[in-house]
Amino acid sequence: ACVPDRAINGMRVNGVTVKNVHLAAAFAGLRSSSSVQQPLSNVTINGFDTLNKGAVAFSETDFSTMRDAGTWVVRQPKTGKQAGRIFSQRQLSTSNLDIYRKEQSVTTNIDNVAFALLDGLYQYVGRVNITDASMALIRDAVETILREKTSAATATLGPQLISYEIKSLEQVASSLGTLKVQVSLQVPLPMNVIDLTLVI
Repeated sequence: ACVPDRAINGMRVNGVTVKNVHLAAAFAGLRSSSSVQQPLSNVTINGFDTLNKGAVAFSETDFSTMRDAGTWVVRQPKTGKQAGRIFSQRQLSTSNLDIYRKEQSVTTNIDNVAFALLDGLYQYVGRVNITDASMALIRDAVETILREKTSAATATLGPQLISYEIKSLEQVASSLGTLKVQVSLQVPLPMNVIDLTLVI
């Protein structure tokens, strides 16, 4: 759910209003060109008029309410140091249950790890039997994929995974053709607030 501060169809291109779907697509493009663990709050988006004559349609209380409900609020201040800049105030998914589900960079990161594991393990499904040797092979494959995800992209982004642990790898008694692998992941979280205290 992507809403600009000028409300529905509140962004402009060459002075003409455009639908919110264009704004959502612009942020999707930004996500696809960024590292999967890169937070996108306060990141400038291009492609829209930096001089937007439309009036801001919401109060700060409205913005807080929308963010709490999982809305991706896009701001474009008219004055101040950020005048004309277009950015998402918070990169939020539509689930606000906890930081692991509401922060879009976290869900994107976990999805990327999940797809890497699915792709890496697909070659074994239906092609090998469940034996001690094949289970060791699966453990090594999972370890290799996850170890690669612990390499830091940059100092400020860090790795996709801070740490991981294979909790269990076992044949399921109620479904003997199923190998169950349970992995615990620790992912980096966005720095949304800096609480600074000055003591004199």
